[in-house]
Amino acid sequence: MLAFGFAPAALAVLAKSGTAAPAAPISAIAASGWQATVASPAELAFSPISVSRQGFDAAGAATTVVETLLTTKRVRQPYPNQAQLTASSVALSDYVYSTDSIAGVTNSSAETSPRPICNWIMPHRLVVGTTLEAELVAFHRNASGGKQVACVVFSASDGVTTVTATVSAAAVSGRVGDRNAVLSYKASLDITSLAAGLITLNARVFPRIGGAASVADSALDGNEARGFSPRYFLKNTGGKSYAYVATTGNDTTGVVSTTAATAAATPFLTVLGAIDGLHAAIGATSGVDMGEIRIGNDGGTPFVLASTAATRTQKVAALTITRDPAVPRASARVSFGLAAFRPRLGGALVAPLATGALLFRDLAIVRTGALAFTGEATAQLELIFDDCSFDNAGNTATWLADSHDYHFGTGFAGIAGAVLGAATYEHRLWRGIDSQPTFAASGYSTEGWCVVGSNLASPQFTRGTRSQSGGIVAFCKLTAPPTTAVMLQLAQDADVVGFAIVQNLIEYVSATTNAVVRISGDAASGNNSHVILHHNTCAGAFEAGRWNAFYDEGATRRTSKLQSVAGNIAVAVYTKSDVFRGSSEAGADASSATGNWAFSHGVGCRDNFSQFMSANAVGQGAAQAQDYAGIGANYGGSQTARNDPLFANYQGTTVAAGPVYTAGAGGGTYTLGGASPARAMVDDPVLAFGLGGVARAAANDAAGAWAA
Repeated sequence: MLAFGFAPAALAVLAKSGTAAPAAPISAIAASGWQATVASPAELAFSPISVSRQGFDAAGAATTVVETLLTTKRVRQPYPNQAQLTASSVALSDYVYSTDSIAGVTNSSAETSPRPICNWIMPHRLVVGTTLEAELVAFHRNASGGKQVACVVFSASDGVTTVTATVSAAAVSGRVGDRNAVLSYKASLDITSLAAGLITLNARVFPRIGGAASVADSALDGNEARGFSPRYFLKNTGGKSYAYVATTGNDTTGVVSTTAATAAATPFLTVLGAIDGLHAAIGATSGVDMGEIRIGNDGGTPFVLASTAATRTQKVAALTITRDPAVPRASARVSFGLAAFRPRLGGALVAPLATGALLFRDLAIVRTGALAFTGEATAQLELIFDDCSFDNAGNTATWLADSHDYHFGTGFAGIAGAVLGAATYEHRLWRGIDSQPTFAASGYSTEGWCVVGSNLASPQFTRGTRSQSGGIVAFCKLTAPPTTAVMLQLAQDADVVGFAIVQNLIEYVSATTNAVVRISGDAASGNNSHVILHHNTCAGAFEAGRWNAFYDEGATRRTSKLQSVAGNIAVAVYTKSDVFRGSSEAGADASSATGNWAFSHGVGCRDNFSQFMSANAVGQGAAQAQDYAGIGANYGGSQTARNDPLFANYQGTTVAAGPVYTAGAGGGTYTLGGASPARAMVDDPVLAFGLGGVARAAANDAAGAWAA
């Protein structure tokens, strides 16, 4: 273990408890927000500074929050004078915002609290009655007290009347299909008072610290469908219209009925016949919004999804295709791919809706060829898969054409090529996904936009041409990361503002070394702001499974700021800036390669555990390590001897002197043994539950993804 100037436990608690502190020992806060001026600075003095901060309470009302930050690392001079300290500058344990005040101190901070990183994680375009279920995940750098944000205020409106519900704490969602515990903000809104028809759902997410500009608001901020933007539902308390599909059916005589038994008695032969039947029966009134197609026993040959001949009237809600409740999923199968499936949904949409919608629920999907689900150029199709199995059968072509998809509880098989990756059309949500392809050194391209509660083998998260700002990878088990590509890269060639990597297991198993997370890494050109790494558990050994985090080296100067790195168990943490630029790259601009100095000085970093050192030990002017690892850190001090967190059953990569690497078997258990040094080290928890759904301690919580 490397114990380099870490705060005593009592001071670490003080830093986050909000306990009143003596008069500040500093005179000014710099524009960076993390450097303070001290007349006679001392190294790691841990002097308390009481900060009054604008914030919000559990109801979303403005309030003042008093917190105590600490002075930590003396700020050094840049390369080539890295061994010398500045005359009067010291780093703080976290950022001071422009909206904060400190008695007797000039606050010149130019930084403001960022908006929470949040997104919806429930199906939309549904028919609802008197209750609307709303659910989202939200993360923020000022998480505290087991809460990422202060509260979420949900609102549902019919355009005239609005109802609201306020949720002040995240809880384990419990949704069927989640592979791991998903911590969400969830509300059941009573919409009895709202008129029938289009219902618009929005939410405002209030950070614990920040002013009005720091509130995320889906009604104002959302400018893309995949992002935190309004969601739409159809209120209709009338009954559905059913059409059944069976091998004994007949498309000419099939019956549509609001009574399921009546429709089941006279089924259609094909899915196309059922769609045509529904449209003929209800298209003039509700459109296909109120239609549900039920798939019977396929008799060994899946029912083919065939294209329709004309535009189908759809107003708000998705047309639903599901299984006959009397038939097991393995026998209720539909297929696509030998021909494109073009359902031509989206005629007569209610403004502001501009896309068709199709919901597959509790079905087996079988792909039989390379062709795709196809929407319309002017009414692209939203595909929602809820609790389905999906056999891609080894096809490598995308299954999206003028369409975008959302997956809830999908079990994938036959994944090949880049079918899960970011391309022209969007995989907008992966929730509760299980995808376990055979390991590939380059991994399997997976769109890394909003990925929660999933188990993925060998993912290589991609963005295509879209921004990563606002992305989320949380509550996942990510096993066998690739070795010739980095699993998760941020801000390599484009700026990123807001990305949450929260409570994941990352199990590296190869003897070939590679990073698993790269943030503005080697030779990158992108800046990053408000990247969150909270409570991740990483298995690996030294260079095998390391983080390349918040670099400023290479030919392009860049910045990393407002990071929050808390409660993680890392393999090894690498960072590079001016010293690496000057000593290893001989860059004439080395003295200006300081854009990551907040991270290098441990700002926003607390209670992190690493199993190995980086190429250099943490210390003043280290070429590939932080100058200071942050409050409460426990970092490994060797490249080959593990600082052991005492996992229950470690099955990742191992390393011996040399270094010589040995592949791991994978499938380990990464809860912590009773004597683990990673237990009880997070004095102010940032999450309420662990990856297994067990409640975390209210204080002195365990690092990593599992509650102690």
